[in-house]
Amino acid sequence: MIHTMMRKMLFGVLLVSIVTVAYNIVFREGQQTRRLPSSYYAMEEQSSRKSRVAVKTDIPETEMDSNTDPQYTQENLAVTTTVVSVTQQENEDDVTLNEGQTANSPVRLTGTSHVRLLVLARMTTGSKAISRFFSGRPDFFYAYEPGHMLLKFVFNGNVQDDGHANLERIQVNLRDLLHGIYHCNLTNHPYFIQGFNVKSSVYKRRAFLTKLPMPITEETLTGICKSRDHVIAKVVRMTDLMQFTQMLQNDDVKVLFLARDPRGMAASRHKRFLHAIDTHVNKSADGVRPLHPRLVDYVVEHCQWLETNYKAITEGSTWLQNNAMLVRYEDMAMYPYKVVPKMLQFVGINGSSPAEGYAPHADSVSKWRNYFSFDEVKAIQDLCSDRLYNMFGWKKVQYKSDFNDETNTFFGPIPKL
Repeated sequence: MIHTMMRKMLFGVLLVSIVTVAYNIVFREGQQTRRLPSSYYAMEEQSSRKSRVAVKTDIPETEMDSNTDPQYTQENLAVTTTVVSVTQQENEDDVTLNEGQTANSPVRLTGTSHVRLLVLARMTTGSKAISRFFSGRPDFFYAYEPGHMLLKFVFNGNVQDDGHANLERIQVNLRDLLHGIYHCNLTNHPYFIQGFNVKSSVYKRRAFLTKLPMPITEETLTGICKSRDHVIAKVVRMTDLMQFTQMLQNDDVKVLFLARDPRGMAASRHKRFLHAIDTHVNKSADGVRPLHPRLVDYVVEHCQWLETNYKAITEGSTWLQNNAMLVRYEDMAMYPYKVVPKMLQFVGINGSSPAEGYAPHADSVSKWRNYFSFDEVKAIQDLCSDRLYNMFGWKKVQYKSDFNDETNTFFGPIPKL
């Protein structure tokens, strides 16, 4: 009899254990947010461990500190006079969840109608303008400069420095953050919420959420993200698109690769970062003013970045070649009515073109000629290979007479990829 009771007790314990294990498996599988297996990531886990540093817990009084990129305190003049002349319709008064929507509701994936978009660019290349074609729409959740957040709040780095050495250390974290953004899962990214809670938050303003009451919580941002049909992230601190390919493919992300003439980039970058310290009057013994060392670095890094990512979209995986679109700044500035509909078609967005009301201003494309002298332009051109200029259809200045001829734009048709 005792043996019979013991067998029954053991059987009961075993049955309870089986039920408990089964419940946990089902429950966790249903609750767990999908995450890429480590095999999807091209970077080594050792690099990942090194780059995951503690997040600063203090929220500064003001978002604009001495390290803040002036790009985020004023508009890019060349861009605002070219493309972004449309009246902005901010939808921040109606930031609510859809009926029945909660912060824990699943992401709305409606087949191909759900768009995940990455705008890949460099600083002072017109990225805010191209992003605003999409970010101003009420059906988009806009993540503005995730890399800026990482440098500012996680790595305490110089946000003005977009050199390869400074940016390489944030790439693993940037990849993970983008994955979280595209799935509206910010659980492991408290600095993203921190960025929305600083005073005069640029992230909040760019996302058209300035009237959102403070403090902004993870649940609030997650709920807003999930209530939107589409997600867009603008990134100017990604070094190599190839390293992100598997994550982007797994998350079904479309890529708009924005390329700007190095001379135009140099003029905008100099005006923004170097104008106060480089007066354009210091000349060498032969009368030629040497380029500022930082400007040289800006141009060299820009050209290397262009070549690296051009190679990614032309020689990378078949998936990447089919899901990345090269957009030249010069075309977007001069012919927005032609370029924007092509972008919308590529991304898969239906409806009227947001280019309506945008006024093309061709003069911005060659403003660098009025900013730099002929000798300076020649020096800037020599920092980049002829091959790179040919890749993107830009034309180098050869003679001063051509430089002074206002009818010359120094760019031709973009070669077919």
